[in-house]
Amino acid sequence: MALRHVVSTLTLEQATTIATRAIEAGRRERMLPLAVVVVGFFLYRIAQFVTVLRIGAPDNRFDRIPERVEAVIVDVGAHARMVRRGYSGLLHLAIFYGFVVLSTSLIQVFGEAMLPGFKPNPPLVNTGIALVQDAFAVAVLVGVLMAAYNRLFIHPLRYKGSHEGDGLFILGMIALVMLTQLGVTASRLNLNHDAAYGIDPSTAWRPVSEGVSALLSSVGVNAGNATLVHHLF
Repeated sequence: MALRHVVSTLTLEQATTIATRAIEAGRRERMLPLAVVVVGFFLYRIAQFVTVLRIGAPDNRFDRIPERVEAVIVDVGAHARMVRRGYSGLLHLAIFYGFVVLSTSLIQVFGEAMLPGFKPNPPLVNTGIALVQDAFAVAVLVGVLMAAYNRLFIHPLRYKGSHEGDGLFILGMIALVMLTQLGVTASRLNLNHDAAYGIDPSTAWRPVSEGVSALLSSVGVNAGNATLVHHLF
């Protein structure tokens, strides 16, 4: 009864503050074991790939160095073979390089979650890199829409026999990662007037995040709950 009385007398702002502090108190303790599991699984998968590669006959990997470097640049970096497919090549480039660029953002988000006061400010991080992160988040979302259209309406012959549901699920997860990324940066901009956070130095370089931040404000994200929303993202 006493607990029910306390809960019933809490204001929305007080409840939000309690929830935010609970998240802050427990997120690092939860993140560390999760990080260990993720890194362990990654290393396990790499070991599996290496095991498969070792089945092949020995080969000299250090001959024809210029040709090998050129092949990496053209076939891997420029995705020359994929680009020849036009529509499919373009959407593949957008998604692939989107994840390459946004790996910088993942480092920032992971650092903020694990390290108190983590605020990287080397050259370009809060200017050019922030702008590129915003741009590529949109590029990946566009690529995901193009890929979904490809699967649902174009039906390339090479997709015959593939699992349609699995492909769409993966595209949905990719879109969720991008939307979460924009949610993190946008909700951070909603905290610019919070003395505990201060103005985000990348604010002027995040036009997309500013738009999402305005959208969040329009649906009720304000000074009283912005911290909670930021932690939830």
